Amino acid sequence: MKKILFYILPLLAILTSVSCSDDNEKVARNATLSITLKFPEGYTSADLSEISVKVTNTQTSQTYNATKGDNDKYSVTIPSGEYQISVSGQLPGYIKALNGLANVSVYADTEATVTLSEGSFSGLIFKEIYYSKVKKNGKTPYNDEFYELYNNSDEVVYLDNVIFGVLEGSQGVLPSGWMENGELMKICALTSYITAFPGNGTDYPLQPGKSVVIATKAMNHKDDPNGCPESPVNLENADWEIYVGDYNQKDVDNPDVPNMKIIKQIGSLLVDFQVPYTGNAIIIARLPQGTDLDAFANDESNLMTNPASTAATKYLIIPQEYVLDGVDIVNTNASKRVKRLRPEIDAGTIHNTTDYCGLSIRRKVHEIKDGRVIYQDTNNSENDFLIDQVPTPGIHPTSVDN
Repeated sequence: MKKILFYILPLLAILTSVSCSDDNEKVARNATLSITLKFPEGYTSADLSEISVKVTNTQTSQTYNATKGDNDKYSVTIPSGEYQISVSGQLPGYIKALNGLANVSVYADTEATVTLSEGSFSGLIFKEIYYSKVKKNGKTPYNDEFYELYNNSDEVVYLDNVIFGVLEGSQGVLPSGWMENGELMKICALTSYITAFPGNGTDYPLQPGKSVVIATKAMNHKDDPNGCPESPVNLENADWEIYVGDYNQKDVDNPDVPNMKIIKQIGSLLVDFQVPYTGNAIIIARLPQGTDLDAFANDESNLMTNPASTAATKYLIIPQEYVLDGVDIVNTNASKRVKRLRPEIDAGTIHNTTDYCGLSIRRKVHEIKDGRVIYQDTNNSENDFLIDQVPTPGIHPTSVDN
């Protein structure tokens, strides 16, 4: 018996070693992901002046570029894992793009199909977003944010009843409750202070090539005693202010700047409207003509709890078809970046290099036509925006960005 055990035990050790080696090879093995693009009716790859196919590991945030082969197929060799495929195709001009997004598991050679769709074009876009903030006295975050909207079209756009809001959720937490079959739902769940421009439909026209600056606090943040000397912005002449004093008396109103309308308050009462310095997705949207915003915001059929949560908080649901523009701002920490907007709204993500940097993200200038700036708008913030920019509220560049 001892002799038998003498021979069997070394054999078991060898087999165990081989088995572990096989498992390790399986985990570390590279695989080829083959990607087929499915175009919407009326479009082919020949319609695209440029196209980007990126594959991101959702566990490590490592991104790989797929290379083009035959018959609209792309491929990339990557370590096994869970991936998100992001496709963005530029149509001639500056106002349209084809985008697509898909999730896929890659643990062996895998084939995937990404369905592309045409991004919407409303003319009203985010030109610049200052969200990174600075620190007051080196300790407390200070809310000196602004959001600039621009009429990128050649026609008048009316701001009346355009909704502006932040999506529910935080970076680092997957929005699983707002997903079906591995994809984000075609809705935007808004939270915190949900605000909108007032008006009856034609009270607030925005001419082509013009913008409006929306300030969290419309004050000179650099020089005001209640401000922050480290702040880079003077917002005392902003076009609009998000005043939330009806909900939080700590907020301060600038009587010389008109206030946005708060149509709904959801969740914790913050001192101000804000996009967290850690990032979050924001949108502007317009409901069908004649919709009463107050009635819409208080209609139970337009409110919804997070399906993945037991909390009773109900969020305001905006159908994707009403979204005019959106920007998916994510965390500077790669391990905490979470995408919340579908590719039809924003096929990419954007973030500044560091937190509390006092810098903004600003949309690239595509061309200047007859003195009017035309910003790039492919519905992909990674391609459309510049990061780490000195804030320039109300000021537009005089040259094209490379």
